[in-house]
Amino acid sequence: LQSIHLQLVVCTGSPPASTFFQVDITRIRTKPMSSGHDSEDQLYSSEGEYRGGGHEYAIDGPSKHTRIDNPKPKAPRRKHAKEKQGSLQGIMTMPMEVLTEIVHNVHPGDLISLIRTNKFFRATLLNKSAIMIWQRALRNVPKLPRCPTKLVEPQYTALMFSNNCTLCGALAEGEPDAYLQVRLCSSCRETELGAMPMRCADPGGLIPWSRRNKPTSKSVCQRPVYYLIRQERELEGARDEFVRKGDRQGLAKWKSEQQTACGTDLLYKQDGKRLQRYLDSVAASRSEELKNRKSERREQIHEQLRNLGWEDKHFSFHSENAKKQWDSLVEVSKPVTDQTWNDILPKLTQLLEENRLQVDEFQRQLRRSERVSKAKDFLRQLRSNMHPYQSIADALQLEYWPFFKIYPLLSDPFPDEGVFCGWDFFSSIYEEENSPGHVEELLNERQDAFCQKVLEWRAQVEDQLVEQYKSSFTGNASPPTNAGTTLTIQGSTDATKHLSDNARFLLRADTVFVAKVPASSSEVDREHGPAADGIHFPAIRCISDGGFNPDTGETTLDSYVRHPGQEAIVKALLRELQMPNAAHVELANMGEIFTCGRCNHSKAMNWNELVEHYHLRRRDWVGTTFLPNSYQTQHPVIFRNLHDLRSDTNPKPLVRIRLTSSQESNGSVFYSHNAIAECIICQRIDLYDDSSFESLAKMREHMREVHDTVEPVKELHFVDLTFNLNLIFDGNERDRRSWEQKWDSFHETLGATSATVHQADSPSGPTSQTTNAS
Repeated sequence: LQSIHLQLVVCTGSPPASTFFQVDITRIRTKPMSSGHDSEDQLYSSEGEYRGGGHEYAIDGPSKHTRIDNPKPKAPRRKHAKEKQGSLQGIMTMPMEVLTEIVHNVHPGDLISLIRTNKFFRATLLNKSAIMIWQRALRNVPKLPRCPTKLVEPQYTALMFSNNCTLCGALAEGEPDAYLQVRLCSSCRETELGAMPMRCADPGGLIPWSRRNKPTSKSVCQRPVYYLIRQERELEGARDEFVRKGDRQGLAKWKSEQQTACGTDLLYKQDGKRLQRYLDSVAASRSEELKNRKSERREQIHEQLRNLGWEDKHFSFHSENAKKQWDSLVEVSKPVTDQTWNDILPKLTQLLEENRLQVDEFQRQLRRSERVSKAKDFLRQLRSNMHPYQSIADALQLEYWPFFKIYPLLSDPFPDEGVFCGWDFFSSIYEEENSPGHVEELLNERQDAFCQKVLEWRAQVEDQLVEQYKSSFTGNASPPTNAGTTLTIQGSTDATKHLSDNARFLLRADTVFVAKVPASSSEVDREHGPAADGIHFPAIRCISDGGFNPDTGETTLDSYVRHPGQEAIVKALLRELQMPNAAHVELANMGEIFTCGRCNHSKAMNWNELVEHYHLRRRDWVGTTFLPNSYQTQHPVIFRNLHDLRSDTNPKPLVRIRLTSSQESNGSVFYSHNAIAECIICQRIDLYDDSSFESLAKMREHMREVHDTVEPVKELHFVDLTFNLNLIFDGNERDRRSWEQKWDSFHETLGATSATVHQADSPSGPTSQTTNAS
């Protein structure tokens, strides 16, 4: 029996069952069937036809011959000597019980091959009495779900273990559709599948649908599902036949039968779910098997290459093209035979030789990166130990960030990467091929030399910045004298007396730098300096950034010059605070306790915000001209410069210090929800910061100080928001022109005498500005 079984396998060309299952479990062979009915003693007719499930299945593969309608007369057959019969001749005459016992042990795919061998096996295996053979063969496949409800075992076997299209018999790649229970070729997917929106798909409907199989052309349906068109046609044809015959009773009975069949179709869906889970598990198992085979092949190749002197580092490719070629030879599931190794070795050697140079360069850069990392650690520690302003930080008890080892408000000048790379005695340490441990030893040995070099660099930086700052004084402005080098911390010079004159000058609050900008023809820039923010030493990026990257270039100090506008503001504010020699870091460390003494709002600001506030407000003025004033009236609209730095123009202080956060708010607030009054004059030229007030008293104070109006008129000078929110200016030109006419009419009504008295009461001086109609 074992010999006959082996002969069967040789005859069918199929491998043993276990091997076939591992390699070709997802193949399906089917063929469209001819019309006709099954004989009573066979599952299939002589043409192998079976009707069921809405489409026809075939067990045979594609026909090897083309049928011709009018065949030519055949030539007389020549007589030959009787040849020796095949070695399987005895199988044809063996008892059925013996043959049945043999085929019980074969793989289901081998049964499909057997029925395609000759008519004997076809008639034997497709007989109804052979149903147990198919069932036992299917049980030989581990974890294979039971035969679906609408299929018989030969159909199920052909679906699972053949690789032909169910509908046309052509080669069909990929797995079968578990819900439609067919395997389709690319052509049938385009022509035999219909699409419908998923919301229209009935889970218990008569026509099975699936989302697994889909044509290449995109469907117009939203979230489409797909069904077999021929199944839909069969149902429509059956219904139309009853309608054509006028058989209402038969149609009603047919509909009832279809409704009853819905329960079966729900079971059909369950069969699809079970089958899909099985196919997914087989695919996952197959994927894992292929992965293991590739891994085994890769390890075999690597081991043999190691024996030839190659190292693991050479097996990593940085070139995308080379990696693709390498993977095509190594990442394959086929085993490595002697012949395979002899074929791929020359190609592998060529790729490795080309990759050797890139790997060596990569390893060299990797070793250099390790040495640079050691240099970074050394410089970070050196910088922490050489902070020149540690006494200032201690006196002010500045916040310290241990992780970064810095004081956020007081950085220390330290060479950047460009400077360090220019020192040969430093760069040679990490550029030469030294081990990381040896690099660390060399850096520690030269620590004193580094410290001396850093001190020399700091002195050069201070000299250059002081020279650039003093050289920017032009005209009547004179550079600071030796008195300008006094620096106090909390009113004392104890924490700064050990510093150089240049360092003390640069750390003063009234030493303000700005990044150099192109020369401007603007009168505002000439009078107040550029609109850019001020920069204070040592917070200059190229001397306090702290990063070390030897592959970046050196930045320059040449772009930093004096900011005359903000310098004047700072000097005036320091005089007001009676802190003329204060360090900038001390003021910055005080936090948000400063308020503008000239504005009607009391918003707390830090020192830099206060200076920027004055700088922006002063840029609205050129001499006595208020630039935002664009009113065109016969009678002037008066604006006074509240942020004039001269003390004789306004009795109010330039700055106030709010000692507690609970101090009550005083004056106007920016876009306050509690505002009850709005200055129409300021609001209509977009001066929103000064236009809202929380009390009428503060609004009247604003009118007196800014617009020189002692008795403001409602709906001309201001609007009471508690009574009318609709009077706020909406920004259109017609409304503005209407207000200007109203302004002129009001002042014309007052008469020349009232106007004279009004002007006599206003303070004299160049702090007011008027604009007459053009």
